[in-house]
Order: sequence, then C-alpha cells, then structure tokens
Amino acid sequence: MSRSNQNNNSGNANPCKYFIDWKNGSFVYYDKEARENVDLGDNITFLVLDQLSTVKGWHDASESGIWSNEVRDTRTETMNVKAFKGGDLASGIYSDIKDKIKGLGGRFVRSMYVAMKVDGDALELANLQLKGAALAEWSAFYNDNRKEIYDSAVEVTGSDARKKGATNFNIPIFALKNVSKETNETAKSLDTVLQ
Repeated sequence: MSRSNQNNNSGNANPCKYFIDWKNGSFVYYDKEARENVDLGDNITFLVLDQLSTVKGWHDASESGIWSNEVRDTRTETMNVKAFKGGDLASGIYSDIKDKIKGLGGRFVRSMYVAMKVDGDALELANLQLKGAALAEWSAFYNDNRKEIYDSAVEVTGSDARKKGATNFNIPIFALKNVSKETNETAKSLDTVLQ
C-alpha cells in the first residue's frame, strides 16, 4: 500500500537522496559528497509513503555486498538476490530461498520510502531500511496502527536497550504523530513522484 495509491512503476532511477539505516541505536546515512556517515540520532519523524521488501548483506566468497530487487509481496513475487561482485546467488519466492540467502550472508530488510526533513525545513524523499530487532519492533508497531499509519507521521522518540544472550542492542521506539492536511498533501505529492 502506498500513501498515493499509485502502483505502477515506470522503471526510472530511484528519486531518493537519502538512504538511512538503523545502526547501533541511531539512524545513519552515507553522504557521498562528504564521504562520511551522517548520524541523525535516535529521534526522527517521517511519513510512510510505501513499504517494500528486499535482501541486503555481505557475501564473503566474492567480498562484496548482497542486494535484491524490492518486492511488495514476498509470498507471490520473485526475489532475485545477487552479490555486487559475485553475480546471481538465488532467485524465487522468499520463503523458498530464505535459508540459502541466510547461509550466503543475506538478511531480510524492510525498505520503507518516507517523506522527512533531513537537511532543512522541506520534506524530502528518503529510503529507511530496517532489519533484525528494529524491523520486528516496526512490524509490531505497524500491525497495531495499520489504519492510522498513512494518515499520520511516525515519530521515533528514542531507543530502548535490549539484550539477548551476550548480545546488547537497541531498538527504536515508534509513536504516531498528528500532521496537518497540508503536510499530508505534500507527502502524497512526493509519493506520486516516488511511484
């Protein structure tokens, strides 16, 4: 589902300027011009435009990153998983290839297209990627707020420290935030560009 309900994809280049990951309790993106990571902290606000699924990771054999196409429905759409230097790794419905992908170093990732203020006062297109515990927290939040998510903004109000075995990690804390009709219209316009 998308905010503007557009479902056709023209195949144009991705219009997002920012590709943001949750790492070590903080949102981070890589600034190509400065050649450095930019830390946005653990308090951001965004409007969800669309949600897709992909695979990311590291392929030891080729010493390169793993990536796949983005799909809307992992139960019916084929995922084509590749390594940047290693070529094709797996292809198929996610449930059929997930064990192979994990064995090769890939992880399931929620690729969310959002509108947010990153560098200034204007809403911009960004891609927010969540995996692991952060994705589990998002999935629970999304399921509890499914009806409101595309009419509101999502605010990350901080992070919560967790521990599983010997592993310490942080998860984002999500909350809904009301937005003006004007802000929603801007988000819909950005989603039309995205779609």
